[in-house]
Amino acid sequence: MVSAEKYLPELGPEAEKRQAIEALCQGKPDALYLLSGISEIIDSETGEKGYKPGSYADVDWNDLMTGGKARALAIVELAQYFPEAVVAVNSSTFKVKDPTAPTDAEVMAEYVARQGVPYERIILQDKSTTTFTELIELVKCMAKYDWRHVVVIAGETQKGRTQLMLEQIASLQDPAGAWEEPEFRTALERVGEPKLKVNVVSSEDILPIRDGRYAKLIAAARNTGIWQKREQRDREAVEDLKAGSYWSK
Repeated sequence: MVSAEKYLPELGPEAEKRQAIEALCQGKPDALYLLSGISEIIDSETGEKGYKPGSYADVDWNDLMTGGKARALAIVELAQYFPEAVVAVNSSTFKVKDPTAPTDAEVMAEYVARQGVPYERIILQDKSTTTFTELIELVKCMAKYDWRHVVVIAGETQKGRTQLMLEQIASLQDPAGAWEEPEFRTALERVGEPKLKVNVVSSEDILPIRDGRYAKLIAAARNTGIWQKREQRDREAVEDLKAGSYWSK
């Protein structure tokens, strides 16, 4: 007979956390996909550029709140609960303007590795520069690596926009023409199978499960102008996606 003491670590708060995490993720994913979010930081004394996962007070290359640090911490938390899942980090935004800048994927990979995710679990995807192209690359990765269940980690304000883009991924047509890429169209046919599953999870839903103190930090961030500006922009994007006018403005 197995001693009940063996199961004590799975009882109480830790068991509740696991149940909450698995409910958010709708089961156990085989891949965790982190939407980009880095900020350029200028040293006030030397003028040198640096890059990091942005906080709620930092901006991205579009001068909008980043929130990338929260997303990075959220994927680290999920990686602990799903040790078999691949961790994919994304994008190359600042290199568009500055060829000497690191990719978002490189910055995020270094950060999540410092937080305890082994490098061998991390995949760097550095072809994308927007949320839409991140999702295009996601479809390609699902076909390439045969991922059957993916959790996309987004910020709270961008979650709705990301979900709608995923729902419309087969019909959206960006002006840059990424939607026409043959590899993407071929991958799209494959991942359209009913058994494949992608769900978007907010970092602001994950972090309070990790530590209740995050709830106060997030509540304070929601009251800032930088958060509200980003929230308004994402809300408008959702309306444009619903109206079929996302790239018309």
